[in-house]
Amino acid sequence: MTPEEIAMTEALGKCRYLPGSYQKRFVNDLVSQAKYRSEGELSEKQHNYLVRLFHEYRNQHGKHIESACPVCQYIAEQKRAKELEKMKKWSEK
Repeated sequence: MTPEEIAMTEALGKCRYLPGSYQKRFVNDLVSQAKYRSEGELSEKQHNYLVRLFHEYRNQHGKHIESACPVCQYIAEQKRAKELEKMKKWSEK
């Protein structure tokens, strides 16, 4: 697992899930892999699902890892664009 995937997994490990849900089992499995530093890599589907869960539970973990999450990258770019637009308007006055 990459350091970004480990960071996402650790953040998701602190979230609350419905009892017996696939999401909970998936995250708990990844947390144990990250904890014991097994050298296994995630498949593309697992990585995509991890990113989707990371975005879905963003209100619970409150972390944004822009380099790991494409949605977080998009949101950060939009925020930067709005800030630049505000600064341009302010400087024109």
